[in-house]
Amino acid sequence: GGELSGDHISLEQTSETVFVEGPGELHFTSKPAAGADDPANTARIDVTWTRSMRFDNQQRTARVLGDVIAETRQGRDATVLRCDDLEMRFQSLGEITRVMPASDAERRALGEQEAIIDRLQRGGWTLDTMVARGDKAVFEAASFKADGAMPDTRVTLRGPVMTFDNATEALQIAGEGAMLIEDFREGGDSPRANADQPLPMVRMAGRGRTLFHWTGDCTFNAAVNDMVINHGVQMVHVGPDGQDPVKLDCRRFRADLEPTGGLAGWFSRNPPQPHIIGVYADGNVRLKGQGRTINTDHAHYTARNQRVRLDADDGRMTELINEADPTRPVRSQSFIWDLRTDRIELIRPGVQQMPVGRD
Repeated sequence: GGELSGDHISLEQTSETVFVEGPGELHFTSKPAAGADDPANTARIDVTWTRSMRFDNQQRTARVLGDVIAETRQGRDATVLRCDDLEMRFQSLGEITRVMPASDAERRALGEQEAIIDRLQRGGWTLDTMVARGDKAVFEAASFKADGAMPDTRVTLRGPVMTFDNATEALQIAGEGAMLIEDFREGGDSPRANADQPLPMVRMAGRGRTLFHWTGDCTFNAAVNDMVINHGVQMVHVGPDGQDPVKLDCRRFRADLEPTGGLAGWFSRNPPQPHIIGVYADGNVRLKGQGRTINTDHAHYTARNQRVRLDADDGRMTELINEADPTRPVRSQSFIWDLRTDRIELIRPGVQQMPVGRD
């Protein structure tokens, strides 16, 4: 069931709406659509606000305004969403088992309209979508160490509009935004593959901090385990020992991720801890780090075989510059880089075509 509390609560029987004026709290156990048959995917969600809340039973929606915080915690895993405006849509609604207004008069009014509460009984509370809006909208998911003091891993997302859609298992951030992936685990607990490889691209999933920024949009598709970022993409990775940062710029970035348990897990026991197993970067690609700069149009990294393919468009050249000798760049339309052996194969090398540069 659910618990609703606030300083001023009013109910309208005909329209089946509940309105809370001023600060309040809503607590309920959600059974996300994507994990409806898995009890482990249920989660208690605690929502607080400072301005108002309107709950519409007929439309199966709740609109919450003012310093909104929606959070869950299960064991060592926790998620928190902060925004100015949160809209929740449910596939089905559960029973509000406790309504706690502040005044005796409001308690008597609720007692006369208990039929409204009765009509809210629809089985489980099943979230369909959540839309968070606000200049300071932030979603954070973390898995903590055994003592609970510090996180092992943490993902922080920022953007003006965040849409969580359980039907499509997608999280979309519309507009300019940022994502910070932090991995503080010790070497034995964290995947170390790629951590010491020479190509900057493959270190973005390693331990340390990785920051993405974009000007277009970002979409996580939990159903197929991929992430797409569009327009003005910038990435910076700093390893756990604070070594020189690795930087990536491109127009479009796509990553294949290890399974995260679907979007249902994002608000239950399995907050996302993305491990990148494949990367595609397209459009004015520039990779810089570990003494190298690479300019190209397309870059594709595959973790399975530890190979990177770098391709320039027709009439252009991929360019690799070693900072120790920047006057002698290596140019070829395509490179195939075997990271296990540090062997580079040049495909259609030449010096007459125009090198790839930044627009």
